[in-house]
Formats: sequence, C-alpha cells, structure tokens
Amino acid sequence: MNRLFALCTSLLVVPALASAEVQLSFYGGTQSAPDADIAIRDPLIGNDDFSQAWEGRPFDAPPYYGIRATQWRSPTFGVGVDFTHNKVYPDSLPEGYEELEFTDGLNTLTVNAYKRWNEAIAGVTPYVGGGIGISLPHVELTNGESE
Repeated sequence: MNRLFALCTSLLVVPALASAEVQLSFYGGTQSAPDADIAIRDPLIGNDDFSQAWEGRPFDAPPYYGIRATQWRSPTFGVGVDFTHNKVYPDSLPEGYEELEFTDGLNTLTVNAYKRWNEAIAGVTPYVGGGIGISLPHVELTNGESE
C-alpha cells in the first residue's frame, strides 16, 4: 500500500517539478554588523551590561556565504529556501572578557516568495523577494573568572 501511494504521488509531483524552473544560487561577499547593547545574565559569569562594536571578517575562515534554492512556479512567481552563514567578532573585548564572538555562525534560514519581471530592462530580469525565517546563533563567551 505504501509503495502504491509513493508511486501515485511521484506520478503527480514529478511532472510538476519537470515543468518548474529550479535555480540554485551560491553567494559570498562582505558583511557587517551594527553595534549592539549586550545584557549578560548567567549564574556562573554574573550580570553585565555593555555596548559592543563588531566587525565581520567575511573573508577569514569560515567565510561569509549563502545558499539559495528557488523554484519558479510560473514565469513570474517563485518560492525558495535561503541559508546564510554570518559571523561577527568584537572590535575590542570589554574589560574582564577573554572571548566574545559569533565565529561558528550567526546563521539564518528563511522561506521566501519571489516576484520577477522577465527581461524587463534590456534583457535583464530583476526580481524582489521576502520571507520569514529563524536565526541560529552560536555565541562564544569567556570571562577571566569563569575558568
């Protein structure tokens, strides 16, 4: 019964995918992060509030990158998934801290919708998109007293 269901489903889905245009995009570049107010509340480290300036270092390993998959369901409308790996380092560490960074990633995963205008400007196809997603931060924080 499960095999029959899988066969019927694939017979319906495969032709739809075959007629849809699928694009894979890989990108990199430069990135930055605005200054942030930080509030630390931790029983081991204690409480602390301060403002922090950040820098991106997008070309240091691991680099800033993104991966996007878009399925154009019609000539002008598409849906997709986008994953971006960002990282930020402090411009300088606050007094008492040995490490404060997001170097293993301030990662975002979004589901998006896109509208495009095929060959609207001298053979160029502009598009716009928007979506909703989640951020998966990996924070590293060490102060001189926590060891």
